[in-house]
Amino acid sequence: MQHAEFIEELYNSIDNKKAAFYETLKDIFDREIHFQIYRLLILKHLRNVEKYKIFKVRYDKRALNETSFGQKCTAVLVVLLSLGNNPIIIDEPEAHLDSALIANYLVALIKKQKQKRQIIFATHNANFVLNADAELIIQLKNENNKIVAQSFMIESDAYKEDLLKLEGGEKAFKDRERKYGITKDKTKNKE
Repeated sequence: MQHAEFIEELYNSIDNKKAAFYETLKDIFDREIHFQIYRLLILKHLRNVEKYKIFKVRYDKRALNETSFGQKCTAVLVVLLSLGNNPIIIDEPEAHLDSALIANYLVALIKKQKQKRQIIFATHNANFVLNADAELIIQLKNENNKIVAQSFMIESDAYKEDLLKLEGGEKAFKDRERKYGITKDKTKNKE
């Protein structure tokens, strides 16, 4: 961009030509030497702006094109959650991810990022809801062809069974307890 183009664009972008900042900017940038200094400072700090539009994402020290589809999906979620501070809505983030990827990579990031931004997941996976300490759960049910929404918190005993259903219900948890030899007494002693 040349000095004349910059001046025209700058002046056209300011509606109130009587404002004090307009006069200050006009005094500064009317002189081409000031524009050149400004331009050099921008170039020094930003270098090539186009270069910063490209992300080089690695997963466990490997290029993304060398990873599995699930690992690629995890990397995309990490980037989406890490950038910005605006609210974000992600539909079924668990699609194509296994529980280990969610537990090892995403839960800690979600806990950290939810302090900075509102994160909304539409999910069927208890790992996101329980392990990431959801602040609010909104359960949607189809009752007589009508959508019914019910909101509650993890701590609410009244909705414990609904939370269990996310992972297949209480029977699924009991089956896992039997399969892995976990009992309530053993888990209490470990804590």
